[in-house]
This record gives sequence, structure tokens and C-alpha cells, in this order.
Amino acid sequence: MVTSSIPEAQLLLRGLTIAIENMPKATFVVDEDGGLWLSNRMAQRQYGSLVRDDFLVLFSEKPERARARLSRAFKSSTPVFIGLEGVSGDRMTFSGWRLSEIPGLGRPLAILQLDQSKSLVGKFLSATEDAMRTNRRLADSLAQQQDLRHEAARLKRLNETDPMTGLLNPVAFRHQAERLLADVPVRIAEAAFIYIDLDNFKWVNDTFGHQAGDAVIRSTARVLHRTIREGDIAGRLGGDEFMVALRNANLEAAATIARRIATGISRPLSWSSPGQGAVSTIKPVASFGISSATDATSTLEALQHEAEEAMYLAKRHKRRAG
Repeated sequence: MVTSSIPEAQLLLRGLTIAIENMPKATFVVDEDGGLWLSNRMAQRQYGSLVRDDFLVLFSEKPERARARLSRAFKSSTPVFIGLEGVSGDRMTFSGWRLSEIPGLGRPLAILQLDQSKSLVGKFLSATEDAMRTNRRLADSLAQQQDLRHEAARLKRLNETDPMTGLLNPVAFRHQAERLLADVPVRIAEAAFIYIDLDNFKWVNDTFGHQAGDAVIRSTARVLHRTIREGDIAGRLGGDEFMVALRNANLEAAATIARRIATGISRPLSWSSPGQGAVSTIKPVASFGISSATDATSTLEALQHEAEEAMYLAKRHKRRAG
């Protein structure tokens, strides 16, 4: 595994090792290149024969494509779902998010966990407290203690809602979406899913600043709150990606709702940067992908992947059309 020679970084990595050790799911700490820094007992038990320093050997996809998918975790401080094809042909779904900066390390790290459960926060907090009690050297360093406490408190806040938008966060969205799928086809005939990604979000951030980008995210969330029906759910997966689960809706009904969402998102926003009098107009644009479930064999991972791929196809069509 990758290591650091910097004492402060070593202390934090040691504490993080103890923190993830007893998590019930296979858990990895990786960098943006796919280098493996840490893994817990469950990960080593399941994949120790495959993984040494390179996390990407777990996947059949090309390294550049795998890194592109994993990069979503480094852009979000809240869990996002990432799906990759394993070397055995199985689809592997991770929950991943960026860790707070580790002083002296010089590169960001992210946690990736297979099939994250609600018990993650409590187990992480408990493990962190054990690490602080049992590691005297770490406990003597107030700065390192503070970093771990901040990380634990941040994870504890990730209960159900995304703090910026009020939408469900990825963990809560997944749990509620899985309960909705469990009703198909017993209580409801079918369910549909809409995957939403803002096309020009990077341009908004680069042109007007991140405060303008945040305003676009909040505006998109308001559109989702207004548009979905009673019984539907909406979540922010991270960054500029959102997902909606529609109860008792077929593909045609989902397409109608997606068009309403698109119309709402594309309404121009007036923006004035702090300290400047000039007012600019921002017109957000989004791409959509839709999937549906009509029987009990459909899984949330497969439906999300199908909708996400449809969304990327829509983006490519837009680029070709100019």
C-alpha cells in the first residue's frame, strides 16, 4: 500500500486505519490515481489476493475510465454512488466521499465502501473514539485530535438530507428507493427513475464563481421539490448530479415529468457577484436518463446504471447536434 514519510500524516493515517478497521463492509482509502493507501479487515479478506498498491486492479474497465468514475468521490464531501465492473464480471457499487485534507500529505484521499449502510456513521464514530483512547501519541497531539473530531462530527451530520438542498443524501435516497422497489409489482405496478446532470455547471463555476454554482444547485433542488408528486423521492447524489424515483410511473410518465423538470431548471437566473453591481443571467441546462422497473428482479444498482448511461448518451447527442 502507499505510505507517507511525514510524521503528521502518518499519525492521521494510523488513526484512520483504526477507524475503518471494524466497519462491516469492505472499505478502502485511495488517492485520485487509484493508489491504495488503506483497507480494512473485510477488504483484505475479500480482495487481499488482488489488491496491493493499485486499487484499480479490482476492475475490468480501462484505468482511465475507472479513474474518471472514481473522481466523483473526490468532488463531494457527501457520499456518492459509483458503479464499476469487477474483474469477475460482477458489478461493484461503492459509496465514496472526499476526506478532510490530511496536513503534509500533498494529495486528497477518498473513502470507498462497498454497499454502505446506515450503521457506517455510528461505527466510524465508535472506531474513532477507540483510536483516540488507545493511541496515546495521537491523543497528545491536539491538532490531530481536532481533525478526527471534525471528521467524525461531519459524518454524523450525514444522516438523511443534503445540507445545501434539503434533498435526500445518497445513503437515504438509496434506502428509500430500495423500499419503493420492494413494492413492485405487489403494491404498485412499476417504478421509474430519472438521472439528472447539469450540462453547463463547470462553465457556471468557472465564469461566475462557486457561489453562483451553489445558487444553481439550490435552484435545481427547488424545481425537484415542486415537480415530484406525493410518494416520489428526490436526492442529490453529489456535485451536479441528482436522481428522482417515481412511484407507479411508466417510462412515458417519467419522460413527462423529466420535461417539466428540464423546463424548470432552464429558467434563467439573475446573478450578481458579491461586491459587484453588474447583474448577469445564467441559464442552466440539464441532461436526463430514464429507467424503469416492472418486476421484482430489478435492482437499484442496475436501474441507476441504466439511467446514468442514458443520460450520458443524451449528452453525446447534444454535443453532436452542436
